[in-house]
Amino acid sequence: MKNLIKISVLALAATALMVSCTRETNFEEQQPAEKVVRTFTCTFAQPSDTKIAVAEDGKTTWKVGDEIMIHGGTDGKLRQKVTLTADDISADGKKATITFEMEPYDRTDAGVVSKFYAQYPASLVPEGNMYYECRFTATNDFLMAACDVEDTFVFYNLCGIISYKVNGEFDKVAFVGNNEETVGYSNVYQARVRLESGKDAPSVNYNKPGNGSGDPLPMKAFEAEVDLEGTNYIFLPAGAKFTGGFTFKFYDGVDLVKIATTETAVEIKPGQLLALGDISDKLEDYVVPTTSDHKSEITGATDLSAQKANCYVITAPGAYKFPAVKGSSEEEAGNVFGAEIVWESCNNAEEVVANSVIAAVDFEDNWMYFKTPDTLKPGNAVIAAKNFDGKIIWSWHIWIPSTAIETATYGLFNHELMDRNLGALVAAKSGEAAPVESFGLTYQWGRKDPFPGPANTTDSGNAAIAGEAPAVAAATISLGEAIANPTLMGHTDNGDWLSAPDNTLWKNDVKTIYDPCPAGYKVPARDKNQPLMSADLSTVTGWATQPDNKLFVMGDPLAVFPLAGYRDDYSVGKVAKEGIRVAMWSSYASADAKGYLLDIRVDAGSERQKLTEGPKARGGYVRCVKLEEATGGDQPQQPTHTDVAVTLDGNMTEWAGTEAYTNSGSINEWKYSSDANNLYFYFKITSSDIKDNAGSYDWKRYIYVGFDFDHSEATGLTSGLPAGMSIVGVEAIAAVYPFRGTVPDGQTYPAGAVCVNGVDEQGFVKAPADGDETGKVSAYGYVEGDFGYVEIAIARTALGSPAAGKINVQFSYSWNLTETTEITLLN
Repeated sequence: MKNLIKISVLALAATALMVSCTRETNFEEQQPAEKVVRTFTCTFAQPSDTKIAVAEDGKTTWKVGDEIMIHGGTDGKLRQKVTLTADDISADGKKATITFEMEPYDRTDAGVVSKFYAQYPASLVPEGNMYYECRFTATNDFLMAACDVEDTFVFYNLCGIISYKVNGEFDKVAFVGNNEETVGYSNVYQARVRLESGKDAPSVNYNKPGNGSGDPLPMKAFEAEVDLEGTNYIFLPAGAKFTGGFTFKFYDGVDLVKIATTETAVEIKPGQLLALGDISDKLEDYVVPTTSDHKSEITGATDLSAQKANCYVITAPGAYKFPAVKGSSEEEAGNVFGAEIVWESCNNAEEVVANSVIAAVDFEDNWMYFKTPDTLKPGNAVIAAKNFDGKIIWSWHIWIPSTAIETATYGLFNHELMDRNLGALVAAKSGEAAPVESFGLTYQWGRKDPFPGPANTTDSGNAAIAGEAPAVAAATISLGEAIANPTLMGHTDNGDWLSAPDNTLWKNDVKTIYDPCPAGYKVPARDKNQPLMSADLSTVTGWATQPDNKLFVMGDPLAVFPLAGYRDDYSVGKVAKEGIRVAMWSSYASADAKGYLLDIRVDAGSERQKLTEGPKARGGYVRCVKLEEATGGDQPQQPTHTDVAVTLDGNMTEWAGTEAYTNSGSINEWKYSSDANNLYFYFKITSSDIKDNAGSYDWKRYIYVGFDFDHSEATGLTSGLPAGMSIVGVEAIAAVYPFRGTVPDGQTYPAGAVCVNGVDEQGFVKAPADGDETGKVSAYGYVEGDFGYVEIAIARTALGSPAAGKINVQFSYSWNLTETTEITLLN
């Protein structure tokens, strides 16, 4: 490292944070499930050398406003936040008295005597059951944890600490170990502070894996604001050992302006303080390097630049190189100053030896180099390029299949598809049980980087890997965070993983820089001309399921899709539903945090085979299609349309002159029109979806139409919506019950047709212009053969006299509205 001023370690005191405690006994006579008011004293486990106490920050004393979280019992609701007042704190601040009412834990069967746990600060305690542990959502703070010892909580400092002062024109600091040591955890940090049977003092065990909230995600850099007036602190959970020293990088906004480093080996244990004092005179101006003189140690590499993509398929052992560009574009990822193997996997539960799939990775002049072992090990790997700060600037998937990848055109999808999912090592075969190696890798919609698939075909475990395991963030993440952390899943319940939604990461008509497929292929388009990627397959033939073999097959020749499940977006990112379902992504996204996926289910009571919306945060599979045939399926956001004159009489003949749309779930097709007074809609619905269980035509189903007039999900109705229905951003909703009522006088229908007329009073509108009044929706229709036909009219005045609007349509048996389609009202 050039032009850096070395700073020496000024102080380092090593001592363990342990105190002598008496085994807890006074709860033995309590009923285990009884809630009792309890009063505890909170103290600190003081280090024997009080000179290293960090008194300036106050965490050797309690302060008014300090918030402590208490938890006990087996119910996640049994937790209380206590805010300290002046009356709670002793004169010297060393003790605080708290009172709470709570059911105690009871784990005497496991030798755990502790009945209650306490944590500070409460603001960093995650939701949910703590499972007899102390967990935190971040590590850049004093993290203290305690268990009960008689009537006392003795708090232990879980972090090693570095303190320093500095002057200058900057506002942010990044702290890194010179050998990329772990300096924090971004997902969940867990410590066990327990009193166990036969012991007089609690045991303190740091950095245990998370339980129910994902595993800790190690961070190699720590960023914090800089206090230019007082003392700054860096908190290192479970302490840290820097074998090559550490470095401070000071920023003015986004610009790195000053840097200081020490190359002295340092170890800081929990409860220890390394006090550096004022380091202002140790800073050196930072000069941004533009190139690296590093030369790759991998020689004789085959040039893959003709195959630029985010995925490279390797079928022969050897050394390879490719330019560090974004996907198949010419845009450089950035200046490369490092390379690493992020993870390797063989797509099953077998232990993976590091460097068994990719033997080595290197870089030179913004080129990435890698080599395989002399004998290929089938599997997958992600390799990454790093900038001078050691951050990942782009990453690529290396795919080494066991058998040759083939392509064919398969009936219901008349384009050339690969014979296997992206990342699968083998192709599944019709009539044979699908092996887990045929499942492939999982992807969140719009992301270029894969996540491993399942370990086997029967449970929710992840495939074994060597390297950085997949983790789930506590919330959504930015696109930049996703690029810098290719193993991190952004998280929402049933929504988008991305904090700033972007429906252009993948596209129907072009291959984007985020497309995960190899050169010459892309994620398949949603295509209204291809039943597989547009329709409810229950309306067409040419496909079958093989539940015993965990397969879905279609076309001639047969395209075989293993029922590989999906990576769950609701909880901790585990693969779920393998063997009974599969979610296969298309490149099309709707406007509300949903992407379109082929949803195949064979589990009893949930059978379906259709292209439908799914949350972008879900980890689905990808079946790549040849690029030259992958476009043309885009369903336009703004369809061309000419209104037709509609007479609401159930005849339906006038609707023959307007365009039909097939993007509304169980509604086979819908059409629309308008005039000065009304909006009109036509629906064609499978008649079996209209009948009740007795076979009669009744009001089994409802139709809801949502209207978003200002094109914003941030505004709209907040109350009065049907219970359980998820609607975002709509200013009005119309509901119609079209399958009840009687034939009106003078009305005629085709011979043999069954009337399903819904007259006025059988529908309503909820909108600021209307409230909740009846008589605003009229419907007429009939059932003939396999389909029912319904036309409805909605008064424009009830909707607020809209000039244009987005309309969500879905048959109500699946309850949530489907895709947003923007229509033009011409009258």
